Amino acid sequence: MKENDIHANLINALNWRYAVQVFDEKKKISDSDIKTILEAGRLAPSSFGLQPWKFIVITDIALRKKLVPICFNQEKITTCSHVIALAYKKNITQKDIDAYISDMAHTRNISKDSLEGFKNAIKQAVHIKKLSSLNPFRGAGGMQAWNARQTYIPLGMMIASASLLKIDSAPMEGFVAPLVNHCIGIDNEYTVCTLLALGYRSENDPYATLKKSRFSASSIIEWRKG
Repeated sequence: MKENDIHANLINALNWRYAVQVFDEKKKISDSDIKTILEAGRLAPSSFGLQPWKFIVITDIALRKKLVPICFNQEKITTCSHVIALAYKKNITQKDIDAYISDMAHTRNISKDSLEGFKNAIKQAVHIKKLSSLNPFRGAGGMQAWNARQTYIPLGMMIASASLLKIDSAPMEGFVAPLVNHCIGIDNEYTVCTLLALGYRSENDPYATLKKSRFSASSIIEWRKG
């Protein structure tokens, strides 16, 4: 594929996508496509590579019906093909850092001792997020704000990847997080940050034909050229 084609395909896919409000409940995403979307999320970057997230894929229709009233009655939760709950880790502990360093050493076939400097840098950053006055969100709130922001990176990559596959999506923040956590049985160390409905738009979705509304590039992009 030529470079110009790659650019055009990406921009066309992003122009094609919109936040679907009405899904065609008869159309389902293939296993290979949903795995590709999830892999795109798994490969997302994160601060220090810590990956403070978990993705819960919900296909059980009975469970999704239970989610509707605690998601402000958004029916698309039941009509889409898949719902992905993106959750972030509430805290990063020494145990988490040690496990990450061990995994990296194993993956790269290097000694853990060679990563000691990197490990200490992570520990310092985590300490700052928890305690330092440099962080506007102190204590546990600072850590959670940090990890929540990380979780939006795989969300964006999943949406973009789905668009390239001509799969529709609708990110959702309208829900009561503690109730969703309980409903889907998530580990107490995590909390749901956002939901992503995936599927195929219905012909009856009135938003499908609306022209995308975005500010011009010149109004939001500034250059600092040397």
